[in-house]
Amino acid sequence: MKKVTAILLAILLIVLFTQCHHHHRNRAFKTYFWTSSTNAENERLYINNEFIGHLPLLNEPPSDENGLKQEALFVHMPSGKYRIVIRNEEGEVKFRETLKLRINWNNKSISAYSDDNGYSSFRKIHEDELMEEILEKE
Repeated sequence: MKKVTAILLAILLIVLFTQCHHHHRNRAFKTYFWTSSTNAENERLYINNEFIGHLPLLNEPPSDENGLKQEALFVHMPSGKYRIVIRNEEGEVKFRETLKLRINWNNKSISAYSDDNGYSSFRKIHEDELMEEILEKE
């Protein structure tokens, strides 16, 4: 009887650990990129040298209420380090940023470093969503 109980307890612990580890591994920021600068509209967004798309021009931050999330560039970003680059039509780098994201359970952290070359970024976090606006400085 003790042997059966020990085996069942061991199986239960393995299942619980596997589920917790799987849940933790799948945590990520739902990230939306856009711009409100007319001169930055259609600039190209690259993350870790991969082309993501052209920056859409939005008049306000995307949200569920205004329906603009569908127009912003969406990227699923798990914890990690990301190299964000904005290039113009000619391929010239207009903005460069290193973004470090950490999300687990109820803890979230973001750190960013960018080159000051005429562009900047503004970030807002709400729950597991990260909104990042890329702006041309005036």
